[in-house]
Amino acid sequence: MAFIKVNTTNGEIEIEIPQDGSNYLDISGKELIALPDLKGNFEDPELFEWNFENTINSYCLSDNQLVNMSDEAVETRLCCFRELKCLLLRNNLIVNLPDSFGRLEHLITLYLDYNKLQVFPEAIRQLTKLRQLHLSDNQIEVIPEWIGVLTKLEYLYISRNRISSIP
Repeated sequence: MAFIKVNTTNGEIEIEIPQDGSNYLDISGKELIALPDLKGNFEDPELFEWNFENTINSYCLSDNQLVNMSDEAVETRLCCFRELKCLLLRNNLIVNLPDSFGRLEHLITLYLDYNKLQVFPEAIRQLTKLRQLHLSDNQIEVIPEWIGVLTKLEYLYISRNRISSIP
């Protein structure tokens, strides 16, 4: 196993570099309050590109303390994963998603359950390849009319919210 040390807003953490064809990056349970800047921790940008940008298709940031993600953070720390199909942000403290989140155009599965979302995130509207959307255990009150534009969506998990009607 190979590891890199990543400086984060709450100190240095160690992350296992996926090897042997693995395409899953797991940074769960690290008490992160912001998206980590993985690229900034590589001396050789080509090493980052080879290990992460072109190979990672599943990224787990669950069980942290992420609250807000800025457009810049999403652009530089999530959108750099060109093949990202599954993103796990379960059990954080997320209250909203920035517009740039809609640039994660290859996402098929998105886990946002067990967060603090009160409004159905508008940025999700642009994720037209989405097949599974997990929003259970939030504080969402309204499912927007535009949910129908997600024509590939097969599973929408919305239990344990404050929803009173579905369009």
